[in-house]
Amino acid sequence: MKEETRGRKIDVHPLGEDHDRIDRLKHIRTSADFSQPNIAKKIGLPFRTYCKIESGERDLKASELAIILDHCGVDANWFLFGTGQKERKR
Repeated sequence: MKEETRGRKIDVHPLGEDHDRIDRLKHIRTSADFSQPNIAKKIGLPFRTYCKIESGERDLKASELAIILDHCGVDANWFLFGTGQKERKR
């Protein structure tokens, strides 16, 4: 599906109503072949704290998200809004 934004058309990849940010977080982590302990170490968090993020008990800070997206090579717009391409252009 195409959507127009700022005068240009972009691909939109709908995520569905039941697909939330926690699901996307788990998806990008596993797609990049990171375990929970590995990604926790990458962002400088204790393993238990990261588990709380994926279970929805703790919010993910923007700075932590930026590190995860960088390590996994994922575009922030796709993660946050489901628009554009999943893979970040380098």
